[in-house]
Amino acid sequence: MSPVPKQALLHTPAPSDAREEMTEREPDGDKQAAQGEGDEDKQSQGEEQEYPFKRLVKHRWVGDSMEIRVDWGQGEFTWEPETNLHADALQNLLQYWVKQGGRPTNPTDAGLFNIFAVRQHSPDRKRLLVEWVGYSPKENSWVSCRAVEETAPEVVAEYWKTVQPRRRPGRPRVRPEKKNKS
Repeated sequence: MSPVPKQALLHTPAPSDAREEMTEREPDGDKQAAQGEGDEDKQSQGEEQEYPFKRLVKHRWVGDSMEIRVDWGQGEFTWEPETNLHADALQNLLQYWVKQGGRPTNPTDAGLFNIFAVRQHSPDRKRLLVEWVGYSPKENSWVSCRAVEETAPEVVAEYWKTVQPRRRPGRPRVRPEKKNKS
């Protein structure tokens, strides 16, 4: 079932250490060793470092957002915003929710969902296809542009920056010929 919000929220990731950028473990250890060469150069050039994690342990509500307890291995655990996991390790997050029997609804408002991104717009630009935090892209749903703009204007503005401006129908422009002054 796709989320159909009464209201939608945008939550930006909270700043924390560099481990927020997570990836799934590579099954091939040789690949990791080869990729490890030159990592110092990449870090000095401003690229973010990625950290593999062992598993997702449990979850909790913090306001209207979800946090997931991440086991980094060797006894290291942190609470990470679900938005970060959705962005960086979606398959792991979705598998976690399946094991939990589904993603729980917001305890204070069951109709409240968090917007992850706008993925598409209708031809008349009145509806937006919204991806929801913690849900598969298969569960994206169409929402009125006005509703999304009211609750997550930053997400809508960011989306429109990626879209080419629409062409207005009408006659093609004809430029007047320049007269040569002789």
